[in-house]
Formats: sequence, structure tokens, C-alpha cells
Amino acid sequence: MATRISKTAWVKSNDQPEPGIDFYNPKADRALMEKLALPSIFDTKCQKVCSKTIDLLPQTTLDPATGKGWHMVNVDGFRYLNVYVIADSINSSARRGCDFKLSFSVNDFVYGTGVVGETSYFFNFEDYYNTAENYKRLVNIGSTYTTTGGGLTQIGGVDYTYLVRIPVMGPYVRATAMNRDSIKRTVSIKAYLTT
Repeated sequence: MATRISKTAWVKSNDQPEPGIDFYNPKADRALMEKLALPSIFDTKCQKVCSKTIDLLPQTTLDPATGKGWHMVNVDGFRYLNVYVIADSINSSARRGCDFKLSFSVNDFVYGTGVVGETSYFFNFEDYYNTAENYKRLVNIGSTYTTTGGGLTQIGGVDYTYLVRIPVMGPYVRATAMNRDSIKRTVSIKAYLTT
């Protein structure tokens, strides 16, 4: 589902995800939000693994130390999100990239209220259970542009892209991106969904 972002009005949020980052959400657009909240339609000929590519954050420009989020998108019926963060190429090791975060919810956006039950934190007892801890720590659903070694994955090239695979943990998902660089960067977040 390709979404046009060029005519989107952005509203500065009072809720900053991180100190020093100005964060913007799209102005409420009832028609678009109702369209994004509809369940995905599976191809009736699909017998094995079904897949679909959607925009979680259509291509937008981020000022330095700025973040933007997008509307909730219905991903009900899919099991995994293969999330691609695609940004301008980085041509120097002195440059920085874009971080991203996902949040899930069992509820859709409600006018006058917002999204009740939206979260970016989870704990999975199947995979992360540690009997030595009385209280289990939560994991944030997001990633930074750096590798585990602290460096960049790629310098130069057509664009700067990285991929994160996560299970669907709610029928609704929202993506946000934050520019860590001192220059403007263009970024989009796409998801390849699979059953």
C-alpha cells in the first residue's frame, strides 16, 4: 500500500521520546487513518506463505535531531514484519544515520483519546526467561543505525538501509524514525509482511 506523504501536515508532539529530539506526528486525517486501520486482504489464490509490502513511514525528510511518527497500520493476519529502514547514503564515518522504533497496540486510534494500549516494550518468557532474576527486564522494539561493534554497516552506495525482523505483536503497528545526524536526511520505513 503506497502512501503519499507530501501533503501531510505535521504537528509537534508534547511527548518527546528522547531528550533533545523534537518529535512530530502527522495531523489527524480521518479518511487515511480509517483506510490504514482496515485489515489486510489476502489473495484468495495464496495457498502457502502470503506476503505483502506496506509503508510504515512513507518517505519524508527529517531535520537534524528530529523524529517523525506515522499513523497506526493494521497488520492483522501476518506473523512477521521484515522492517526496512531506508535513508540517504552516508558518505563519511563522521555522519550519522536514522534510528527507528515500532510500537504495537490491540486498539486503533480513537479521536479525542489517541491510542490506548500502545507500547514499544515487551518481554517474551519463551525466549528470554532467566530464572536467576525475580523481575524480568523489558525489551524496547527499535534499533539504531550502528552495528553491534559500534560502526556503520555501509559507507557510500545508493542508500543506507538496514533490516530488522520481528514478530507481529498486535493487530496495529506504528513506526517512528529519528535523525541522529547534524544534517537533513530523507528516510522511509517499509515492511515486508509474511504469514
